[in-house]
Amino acid sequence: MFGLRPYTRRLMENIMESPFNDFWLEELRPLSRGRMRVNIKEDGEKYLLEAELPGLNKEEIILKADDDVLTIAVKRDERIEKKDENYIMRERRYGSMSRSFYFNDVDLEKIKAKFENGILYVTLPKLEGKKDRGRTINIE
Repeated sequence: MFGLRPYTRRLMENIMESPFNDFWLEELRPLSRGRMRVNIKEDGEKYLLEAELPGLNKEEIILKADDDVLTIAVKRDERIEKKDENYIMRERRYGSMSRSFYFNDVDLEKIKAKFENGILYVTLPKLEGKKDRGRTINIE
C-alpha cells in the first residue's frame, strides 16, 4: 500500500501543474513502452509473420535469425535540436524496441522479408523432412 503513494501523488501533481499534458497517457506509458504488434500464422510449409511498425523506414529495422530465434529490432534516433522551437510535448523520433520469436523448424537460409506501408512481412519456410513430433496426450 505504501509503495503506491508516491505514484499517486505524482499523478495528482501532474494534473495540477500542467493542463497541457496528456497526463493519463503519460502515467500509463511505461505499461505500453516497446510493444510491437505481431501476427503469426502457420500456412502448411511456412510461417507468415506480420509486424506493425508504423512511421519507420526499412533502414531502421534489424531482422536477425540466430539458431532457432528470429529477432526484430528497431532503433530510431532522430534527435533534432532547434533552440528556437518551444515544444510543450515531444514524443516522436527516438526510441528502440525488439521482439524475439522461437521457431525450431525453420530453414534460416530461406527466410524472406519485405517492408510495405508500415508492416514488416516475414516468410519463414519450414525445414524439409522435419516432422511434427508432437502428439495429443489422453488425460485419465
